[in-house]
Amino acid sequence: MWKSVIAAGAVLSLAACSDSGGSNPPTSAPEPEAPAPVSAAQGEEPEVGAAAAGPADGEVELPADYKSWSVFLSGIQKAETKQIRDIYLNAQAESASAAPLPDGSVLVMEIYSVETDDAGEAVLGEDGQMQKKALSKVFVMEKNAGWGGGQPEGLANGNWVYAAYEGNGAPAQVEYNACRACHAPLVDQDYVHRYPEYLGQR
Repeated sequence: MWKSVIAAGAVLSLAACSDSGGSNPPTSAPEPEAPAPVSAAQGEEPEVGAAAAGPADGEVELPADYKSWSVFLSGIQKAETKQIRDIYLNAQAESASAAPLPDGSVLVMEIYSVETDDAGEAVLGEDGQMQKKALSKVFVMEKNAGWGGGQPEGLANGNWVYAAYEGNGAPAQVEYNACRACHAPLVDQDYVHRYPEYLGQR
């Protein structure tokens, strides 16, 4: 819900992380409890290149009940990649009224393929929008105090750690440095794409 492309997986990861299209207003839903943070000062920037504490990229679990969470943004139309995205956030993330988000925050981004015609062009509905076809990928970003160590130079994303899954829930093979490169410039909004837009709509 995410620069230098060095593998086929990097193309997918970079396309998934970059988020600048339109969206529908968020809605609310009951929130589950998030995992307790590990001990460290909240918001502390990990030392770049330091040994990782907590999970590495690819090791964050996909929450089984994330669809019961509140919606961050939904129906995001990505015409250039023929994707539609829905993003959910847990109670900890929702509790924030400004960056940074609190420890224990989790965001989950669903990526859907879209209906296409015989020429491979996206089929638009009566509302002029692309239409969902199938869930293709799910990306997770989670932060906890002390997480995010060992990040490559120039790719620090604070305490955030990433994971990617196929539509069927199996782990996906992606280039996580591409995710980090996409989020790294967003330090003023805690590395979360479109956070000001979300705050303005809720």
